[in-house]
Amino acid sequence: MILSILRGSDEIGGNCVKITSGNTTIIIDMGMPLYDKDKKPFDKRQARAVLPNVSGLYYKPYVSGILISHSHKDHYGLVSFSANDIQIYAGQGTRKLMEISTLINGLKIDSSRFWEIKDRQKFNINQFEITPYILDHSAYESMSFLISAEGKNIFYSGDFRAGGSRNWVFEKFIKEYNVKTDALLLEGTLIINRRERDCVSEDDVFEKITKELKKSYKGLTFAAYSSQNIGRFLSFYKSCLKTKKTLVIDPYTALILDRIKTRTIPGPFANNIKIYCVSNNISKKIFKIPGTKKFGKNKIQVNDIISNPEKYVIAARYDIFKKFKLLLKESRLIWSIWDGYLEENKKFWCNFGKQIIKIHTSGHANINTLKEFVKAINPDIIIPIHTQNPELYRNVFPYNKVKLCKNGEEFII
Repeated sequence: MILSILRGSDEIGGNCVKITSGNTTIIIDMGMPLYDKDKKPFDKRQARAVLPNVSGLYYKPYVSGILISHSHKDHYGLVSFSANDIQIYAGQGTRKLMEISTLINGLKIDSSRFWEIKDRQKFNINQFEITPYILDHSAYESMSFLISAEGKNIFYSGDFRAGGSRNWVFEKFIKEYNVKTDALLLEGTLIINRRERDCVSEDDVFEKITKELKKSYKGLTFAAYSSQNIGRFLSFYKSCLKTKKTLVIDPYTALILDRIKTRTIPGPFANNIKIYCVSNNISKKIFKIPGTKKFGKNKIQVNDIISNPEKYVIAARYDIFKKFKLLLKESRLIWSIWDGYLEENKKFWCNFGKQIIKIHTSGHANINTLKEFVKAINPDIIIPIHTQNPELYRNVFPYNKVKLCKNGEEFII
């Protein structure tokens, strides 16, 4: 097999990997960069300038398939530029969340392109045998992939962590994986020296949120979290249940819950959930989607919240904030998302002064988890990806096992 990291060898985000065996080529992830060359947030209008240089993604003869590990744009954000004839292989949760993004953000990904794959169920793309494994991450049903061909095995970790809301899937993988692995493409978002005590579990996040919500507070409470981070949503949801508060969500979150609800993930009509039907472009697009007008049956008005503010925890969204702007000084904000977003919008969030409470943990593996993962897989070589510090892998793992690959460099497995 010939392996090439097209992007991601020395940056976090923008993952794209090409693997070729004989006359068959597959792509794993086709992500949009998080930052440009000047380390500024990437402008999606410049997407065409950073498309992977693989002619088969856009013109015949086409590559044989694109695997998408999860629904974060730094892993799928450029896939809409690929040719319509190329099959996209993704898990059910990833497919549903990508389809929502297609509807709202105008991404042109025809639903007929998706081929739904399942945890540990092998499938073939010509001579490639592929085994997906669900691992826990801040994206719902994130997957890793075992790629087998020519008697060799390459494992692509995708993004993962231990200690998340679905930690059992990580523990199960560590216990049961038993495949001779020639090469491991290993994410290293947190490979840089980081205090392990900063990487708390999702259970710890839940306990801290609950403790904060139990405090006597007469003002408004806002919660900043990603709508697609189902584990974090559940932490807020369960904390609200425990403290007898109502969680107020926006139509976008309601749509996500409506599409992926299960026995353990509530839908948008759960007893302690209300929907604030904020008027913005995203909401207008959502309410044009068949089956979404029902969300109005569970809506809540501004006056209902203001009359009894201590009863509610409100999703921190820009257009929701505008409705409550005169009351922000008396409010608290539980910040449960990457700190970088806080830095990028300092002016906006400064309305809260000292009432910003940070309760968060990463969706990525810390060093101890990376070590445990590598020990379970026991690969012949480790190839850094999704990291700004590939050279640090040699400080963590045996020096001679780490293979540093530059973007575009071909490597024979």
